[in-house]
Order: sequence, then structure tokens, then C-alpha cells
Amino acid sequence: MLDLPAGPINHHWTKNLIASLDGSKLYVTVGSNSNVGERGMAVEEGRAAIWEVDIKTGTHRIYASGLVTRTAWPGKSSEKCCGP
Repeated sequence: MLDLPAGPINHHWTKNLIASLDGSKLYVTVGSNSNVGERGMAVEEGRAAIWEVDIKTGTHRIYASGLVTRTAWPGKSSEKCCGP
């Protein structure tokens, strides 16, 4: 579907996946490559983020960035939550 950030040094590689309630989008978490950018910010591009991916077209965007990347939908609400 699409390539996610990765590399030979890939410390916080964990990726999680959750579908939107209507099934039209996927929310994919991508961990950072380091703890404090010690290998430079270029290797952090697109990381420490939640990507929103349109299932039909494959288009994607950064939905949230610079955070501990976990996603959840509380109860039956369509409200998205992000947090540690």
C-alpha cells in the first residue's frame, strides 16, 4: 500500500494500525528513530507520527506528529484520541 519510514538503524520501529469507524482510512503509528535526534533530524522525517492513509487511493498525510504514537477510539465515538 505504501512505504513507511524505516532504515538500518530503527530503534522505535513499532507501528500500530487502526481503521476509522467508517472504514475509509487507516491510522498508522510510526515510532521515532532515536531518543533525542542524536542521528540528526533527517532520519526522523515522517516519524514520531500518526499517518492518515486513504484506503481507496493510498494518499497519506501526517495526522499528528512529535508525540508518543498510540491511537485509540474511545467507546463508540468517532472522536480520535492520541496520547501517551
